[in-house]
Amino acid sequence: MAQAYINLGLVALAQSDVETAADCFQKSLVLGERTANLWVVAQSYTGLSHAALEHRDFFAAQALVQRSLTLYQQMQDRDGMADCLLLMSQIAQETGDIPAAWQYLEQAEGFIRASENGFRAARALYRQAEILLQEKEFVQAQEVFWETMHHPACEQHIRHRAAMARAPGSAVDAFPADRGWRAIEHAVARQAH
Repeated sequence: MAQAYINLGLVALAQSDVETAADCFQKSLVLGERTANLWVVAQSYTGLSHAALEHRDFFAAQALVQRSLTLYQQMQDRDGMADCLLLMSQIAQETGDIPAAWQYLEQAEGFIRASENGFRAARALYRQAEILLQEKEFVQAQEVFWETMHHPACEQHIRHRAAMARAPGSAVDAFPADRGWRAIEHAVARQAH
């Protein structure tokens, strides 16, 4: 049941329904604590951190992801640790702490290389492009984002979303324009003029 709430929370986050997502993650947290399932508790804290970040509550987002990271460390779950470090990099970047954003990203990349998880590798590339964009390294950001978009995991995701969008009654966009990519394109164009 707790996993179902986590999945519902992830779907709600993807649909920008932050309140429903937070409610689902809170319910999974209660169930995880009740059954002493550390993995469910860690996933719930990560989900709650994402919800807090959507509300721009950086302090809560950082505190929640730190709890999750501690649990993943106890379980020696390298994928979970990588996910938390990527989220911590995003939080640091969004609060303007670029050195910390790079530090968390480098730590995450160590776990990602060890696990050879393509999706996480693509997420790490995306984080790198976002940080470069904030540093106004537009050309380099564009190159990294291009590499991200052509990463096998991203190409598979794009094909999957396109197939879902063609399904009758689907509410999924084929591939919505990404704010990061648009921002990079505009910045490079401005720099060229």
